[in-house]
Amino acid sequence: MPTTAARNRRRIFAAAAWLASTAAGAAPPALGRYPAQLCVAGPGAEPACGPVEIEWRASGRARVRVSDIVYALHLRTSQVAVVLKHGAMQIDAFTATYEWDGPTLRFVDADKNVRYEVRPAAGR
Repeated sequence: MPTTAARNRRRIFAAAAWLASTAAGAAPPALGRYPAQLCVAGPGAEPACGPVEIEWRASGRARVRVSDIVYALHLRTSQVAVVLKHGAMQIDAFTATYEWDGPTLRFVDADKNVRYEVRPAAGR
């Protein structure tokens, strides 16, 4: 089993690789798990942010895990399909346009007027 220091080194390397891969263009990072931050803001409100783990998968798919809540993302050419789940139960689903701002992925649930940002964790 890897030591804590070895796991931290891998996380630092993975986050650096994520930043390098996304800074070069508007595309998701290499496949794998990364520490990140999810920010959510409703109408007229400042974003509430917290730590998450994001797992980039093949075919433009990703899983953003916040404790026992998972945002399943499927990035297509111009839209992202989002399915929010708690365990096996689906809580919500929507489709939105998305954009990359450097390493930050941004999208909006237009029906609820809620903004989302997924960004790499700072200092990792």
